[in-house]
Amino acid sequence: MSVLKFAWEPLLIALIRSCGILVAGVVIAPPPVQVGNEVVPVEISAWRKTNPAGWDINSQIEKRDGELPVALVNAFQSSSWIWTTETDPPNAPALDRAFRSTFISPVGKVATSAIILLSVDDRFSFYVNGNLVGTSPTTPDNWKNAHVYIVTLAPTTNVFAIRGTNLPDVNIGGPSPAGVLAAIQVNFSDGLTSLLSSSGGWRATKVIPDGFESPSFNDSQWDPASPLFKYGEGPWLTDVVLPTGAVPTIALPVPASSTSMTQSTAIPTITNNTTSGAHEPVGAIIGGVIGGIIVLLLVVLVYLWRKRRPRYIRGVKHLNTLIHHKV
Repeated sequence: MSVLKFAWEPLLIALIRSCGILVAGVVIAPPPVQVGNEVVPVEISAWRKTNPAGWDINSQIEKRDGELPVALVNAFQSSSWIWTTETDPPNAPALDRAFRSTFISPVGKVATSAIILLSVDDRFSFYVNGNLVGTSPTTPDNWKNAHVYIVTLAPTTNVFAIRGTNLPDVNIGGPSPAGVLAAIQVNFSDGLTSLLSSSGGWRATKVIPDGFESPSFNDSQWDPASPLFKYGEGPWLTDVVLPTGAVPTIALPVPASSTSMTQSTAIPTITNNTTSGAHEPVGAIIGGVIGGIIVLLLVVLVYLWRKRRPRYIRGVKHLNTLIHHKV
C-alpha cells in the first residue's frame, strides 16, 4: 500500500503542475522557464492584475551585478507611454503634469526594495514615498536615455510619483510630444518579485497640488493617465537607450503611516481574500472548479482501484486453490 501511495501521488502532483491548475484558490505553477540565460521560476497568481491588459506574473530572476533583470527590461519595452488627456496627443502644452501609482504588497508578502526604469519626455522629478529619488538632466532629448533607480521600500504600501515637464517644440515653439514610460520591479523578502508599469494603474493631473508626492495625499479625484503609444511606436520609436553599470541602492525612510496610507490607486494584491475593488476573475473561478473536479475524480479512481484490489487478489487465490485441488 505504501508503494502504491508513493507511486500515484507524484504522478498526480506532476499532472497538476504541468497544467498549472488552480485548486481551492491556489495555483500550482508550471515548472520554471528559460529566458535567454536566465532561469525564471514562475509563480502565477489568478488574483493579481497590474493593469487591464493581463495577469501579473511574479518571478525570481537570477542576474549578475550591473545587469538589469530580464523581466524588468521586457516590462519596460512592452509598456505604454502615458500623459494627461490632451487635445492633440501625443503633443501637449509646455507645462508640468503629475502622476502617481500606489502599490500594495500581496497578503503575506513583505516588500524590501524596487528597481525602477524611467524615461520622461522632456524632464522629470521622481519620488518614492514622498522622497525625491532623482531628477533628469537638462540636456536636449534627455528622454532617449532611460534612468534606473534602486530604492528600499516600506513593507506594505508604497507610492511612486512623477512630476513631468514638457518643453516647447524646439523648432516652432508651442506643443510638443510628451510622455512617461516606466517599469518597476518590486522585490519581496522571500526572493520573489512583482512587476508594474506605465501601462496601467497610474493617475494623472494637470493641476499639481502641493504635497502630491506624499503617501498620505488622496488622489482619488485624479483621472487615470492617458495611454499614448506602446514602446517602439509614436514619435519615440525604439530610441530609448537602457542604462548600464552598477547602481547603488538608495535607502529611504519608512513612512510613519505606511500601513494606513490613502489607497485610492491601489493595485489589487495576490490573495484569496481580494482587496477592496478587486474581484475574482471568472476564468480563475472556472479554472478552480475544473481543477477541483479533476483532482476529485483522480482521488475517487485511486480509491475504487484500491478498494477492488483485495477482491481481485482473493479471487485469484481461490482460483489457484481450485486448480490445485483438481490437479
